[in-house]
Amino acid sequence: MVAFSPVLLTLLCALLATIITPSVVSEDLRGGLLEVLLSTPLAKAQIFSAYLGAALLLTGLCWGLCSLALLLTWAALTHLLPLGLGLSLSPTLAWILTALPLSMTLWSAAVMLGGALLYPRTLDGSAGVGGSPARLLALAPSVLLMPAMVLASQHLGPLLLGGLVGLAALSIAGDVPGD
Repeated sequence: MVAFSPVLLTLLCALLATIITPSVVSEDLRGGLLEVLLSTPLAKAQIFSAYLGAALLLTGLCWGLCSLALLLTWAALTHLLPLGLGLSLSPTLAWILTALPLSMTLWSAAVMLGGALLYPRTLDGSAGVGGSPARLLALAPSVLLMPAMVLASQHLGPLLLGGLVGLAALSIAGDVPGD
C-alpha cells in the first residue's frame, strides 16, 4: 500500500481535476460570460490563467483533503494497530506524494480547460465521467503510471536498455539514405 500510495493519490487527484475543471467553465460558457470576457481588453492568456487558477484552487483543496485522509490512514496503521508494520514517511516519499499528484493535477486541469474552451460541446453531460478525447488525454499519464511503476520496480534495467535500443534503432532508421 505504501509503495502505491503516490500513484493512487495521483490518480484520484487527476480524476478530480477532470471532473472539477469543466464545471468551473461550463456555467460561464452557457451564460455567455466567456464571450463578454473575450470582448474586453484582457488577453486570452490572462483569461485562461484565471480559469486555470480557479480549477487548481479547487483541485488543490481536494488534494489536501485526500492527503489528509492518507496521513490519517497511515497514522491508524502505524500507531493504532498493534501489527508492528513499521511504516514511516521518508522525505523522499513525502516529496513524491507532493510533486507527483500536483504535477498530474496541473496537467489534467490544463488539458480539460483547454478542451472545454476549444470544444464547449464536450461539457455536455453524458453517462459516467464522459468520453471526450480531452478527458482521455488528461487522465492517460495518471492511469499509465500504475503499470509503469509495477514494471519499473521489477524490470527497470531491461526497460531502460530496451528503450535505448529502440531509440537508437529509430534514429538509425531515420538516417537511412534513399528515403
